[in-house]
Amino acid sequence: MKKLNPVQLEEIRSILGHKGIIFFDIQEELLDHIASEIEEKMAMESLSFEASSKAVLGLWENSFRLKQNRLLLGKDLYPKIIYEELKRNSVKMLWPLILLSLVLTSLLVILNYETNELFKDFAYLIGFFSLTAGIISLFLYPQLKNGKQTIYSHLLLKDFKIFILMATTLILQVYEQKVENASMYQSILFSFFMAMMLCFLIYLVMLYLKHLDLHRKYALS
Repeated sequence: MKKLNPVQLEEIRSILGHKGIIFFDIQEELLDHIASEIEEKMAMESLSFEASSKAVLGLWENSFRLKQNRLLLGKDLYPKIIYEELKRNSVKMLWPLILLSLVLTSLLVILNYETNELFKDFAYLIGFFSLTAGIISLFLYPQLKNGKQTIYSHLLLKDFKIFILMATTLILQVYEQKVENASMYQSILFSFFMAMMLCFLIYLVMLYLKHLDLHRKYALS
């Protein structure tokens, strides 16, 4: 079976880019599938590359239809194939962290009423980690923004703004001494916020590590 040449592959890649398939990892996987289908069609039906690619890409048209989920992914529109992948990864990674944050909240509330000093030390520690992560992220942000993006770097860039807002609020709360002399209701809310902050930080690290894995897999520059 005749293989597509680099020029033909680049033509398909360009079409995928125009269809909104801009994340390198999904683009590479989709390019491989579509190229194989075109090669098979050319061999079985003795069609030209142009005719085969038009027919095959037509079958994928539904996957390029734009979709939106304001609650989970914000106001941006995505081709269906990217939308489904972003949605799947968001749900897959976020739900375990939400459950973990609820467990951590319970432990922090108990810690607050059993050993208040240790609770305050833990709050300072999370505040320090958040500040450090924020500083490191400021250096990584341009690299992620200007490099070839994957779905993980895209989610990381979108959620980075939320992280900055949460980290700033947490640091202000901790270093303005609002941890001390708080009511039970305030302590529970603050414990929940700290747990969410820690879990959100873990979530961002996971996104970055997955992005690096894809970076190594495809040798992105």
